[in-house]
Amino acid sequence: MKLIAEPWDIAPGGYQVGNFPPLFAEWNDHFRDAARRFWLHYDLPLGAFAGRFAASSDVFKRNGRLPSAAINLVTAHDGFTLRDCVCFNHKHNEANGEENRDGTNNNYSNNHGKEGLGGSLDLVERRRDSIHALLTTLLLSQGTPMLLAGDEHGHSQHGNNNAYCQDNQLTWLDWSQASSGLTAFTAALIHLRKRIPALVENRWWEEGDGNVRWLNRYAQPLSTDEWQNGPKQLQILLSDRFLIAINATLEVTEIVLPAGEWHAIPPFAGEDNPVITAVWQGPAHGLCVFQR
Repeated sequence: MKLIAEPWDIAPGGYQVGNFPPLFAEWNDHFRDAARRFWLHYDLPLGAFAGRFAASSDVFKRNGRLPSAAINLVTAHDGFTLRDCVCFNHKHNEANGEENRDGTNNNYSNNHGKEGLGGSLDLVERRRDSIHALLTTLLLSQGTPMLLAGDEHGHSQHGNNNAYCQDNQLTWLDWSQASSGLTAFTAALIHLRKRIPALVENRWWEEGDGNVRWLNRYAQPLSTDEWQNGPKQLQILLSDRFLIAINATLEVTEIVLPAGEWHAIPPFAGEDNPVITAVWQGPAHGLCVFQR
């Protein structure tokens, strides 16, 4: 039996993340907020991001609990869908009949310059890249990933972040409108996750155990200053064979990969004729996964 807690409530003392007993897993809102802040608000230090990527051990590594106790999420039934996170800066809950007073105002979203769905090709592509970054962060991080139904095909609630009372087309999942490209991207990430021992083995990462190394853009260990004040560029080496290269800055950045013959892998590249890469030209707000 799996016991999963949504560990918060509006009552006094209702916020209990990390306080459930060992048999429970818990929704991890620390991960949700960190992922959104890092990719959409650009205001989270690398150290804080890495802590959430590593199953929030400061919250869940107690009383014999394992990394799987941290249920990582970017979205849930409350709040914006993933697509709406990159299309709306503000909630649009007028249809709920409460004059838009309901629902949280703390969304950590980014409309990329235009409120609402649609827009220029450049806008659509930038939003797609942000969705890819958030999905990759979710599905390749330590812990138990939770994906909101519909996020894998781009479902939107048109900015409504409290749609509990909407039993209609706003919340229904229309599979005929599914984005086959995004669905395939998500499926490939899930397949990739299953191949990475550091993510499959349910044990806490420890320094020197070969599960994870954190590197800067020059493939060197991050300094204390880089962890706290450095640019949002990071390389995460998992199981000594899989590398997540991250450039969460506003500019194209050259990332020097660690020693070895690296090639990008699906869903970031095709399976045929892999190209060996030593330096990655990281696009703004971009990431890529390599294998050696």
